[in-house]
Amino acid sequence: MSKVLLIIGGDSKINWYELFKGTTLHGKEEIKVEFTRWDEMQLVSYSDSGAVIDLLPSANPLPGTNQSKRRTVTPHFVLIRSATQALYGQDWRNLLIGLMYANIPSLNSLQSLYFCLEKPVIYSKLLQVRKKLGISTFPLIEQTYYPDWKSMTFCTF
Repeated sequence: MSKVLLIIGGDSKINWYELFKGTTLHGKEEIKVEFTRWDEMQLVSYSDSGAVIDLLPSANPLPGTNQSKRRTVTPHFVLIRSATQALYGQDWRNLLIGLMYANIPSLNSLQSLYFCLEKPVIYSKLLQVRKKLGISTFPLIEQTYYPDWKSMTFCTF
């Protein structure tokens, strides 16, 4: 039986298939790699059986891989190498939420990636670290959060 490692995003010139070729877990289970980008995947998450992900054919498939074909995977582990938001308004947080819903383990926690989608949320996490370690050990640039523009005129110091 093999375990599926799904790698999302990053440099499409890195051949993850070659890097993991012949790799096993504890010398028993083969690691099968699939590489895709956020815009080349469709996902459904079930509460009882995890996520089923449809990987669309890649626009730039690596030679010697099955990236030129449509394939379906149920990943056991995820490695995310790119942000879920892009420069031109693309937002794949719905796919990230689907991975979270399926409770798929990930090297970089899916929760941390979700927190990074909103700067005030990640800053609040940094404030928690500063509170634990101390201001001198973990200095931050002070900020103010306004939920909307009206709040900026309501209370200024």
